[in-house]
Amino acid sequence: MTKRKQKQNNNQRKRQSTQDSQSSSSNSNQLDPIFGQYRALPISQEILQIITNDTIPTDAETYLAMVRHQAESSSSVMFSKENKPSITSNPISQQSIEPQEINKKDQILEEYKTTVLNQYLEQRSKLPEPGTLEIPSSFIFPENFTEWRSYFIQNPPTKAIISNIDHELNLKLIIYSSKWLNNNTPEKISQWIYALLVRLSDVLLSNEMSNLRELGQRAKKINLKGDDIVSELSRATNDFIILIISRFFGQRDLEL
Repeated sequence: MTKRKQKQNNNQRKRQSTQDSQSSSSNSNQLDPIFGQYRALPISQEILQIITNDTIPTDAETYLAMVRHQAESSSSVMFSKENKPSITSNPISQQSIEPQEINKKDQILEEYKTTVLNQYLEQRSKLPEPGTLEIPSSFIFPENFTEWRSYFIQNPPTKAIISNIDHELNLKLIIYSSKWLNNNTPEKISQWIYALLVRLSDVLLSNEMSNLRELGQRAKKINLKGDDIVSELSRATNDFIILIISRFFGQRDLEL
């Protein structure tokens, strides 16, 4: 055998040896028989053969082998588990009755809101124009926060006084009202707040709307407390305040 021929044989054996080595240590260039695509990362067949579901990865290659093992043993379509409440009784009755009860409660609540708003709109439409009714001669306008609160607690609102309260004074009394709201708002205070909202102009400047929103936010804050803390009258007062401000004055974020 000539030296040239011997050299060619040696080179051929080296190439074959290299290919065999690459084939046994890496499967990165093989077509995957399960997924129908070439494997992107090299994982030795020896590691793949010893991988189980309980294997704890100690290096990157073992981790990749575990991922592949899980993929091969799983369905090609993956589903996320849906957490459903356990149903101990008849599932048909659960599905048919509960939504009806919820819808009924929503319907009752919406009817309540509609009734309150309709009454409010009716009161606004019937309120006399300023100067139409004479203020009783015995009435003296209170001058400060304390005097107004004392008058409100002792006297119910009348059309004669409410209709003759000007816009500026009305807003001032609404600001006062934000401080008079509490867990046990007196009945006459509740009546006066409603009357002031009836008298209030439907066109407000931004700072005036801000004052009105403070009243709504105060009412909402009190209503977040438990029924054992807030009286029934106070909660009803807060409800109509929030409803009127949110629906009539367009501050829907304060909605019940």
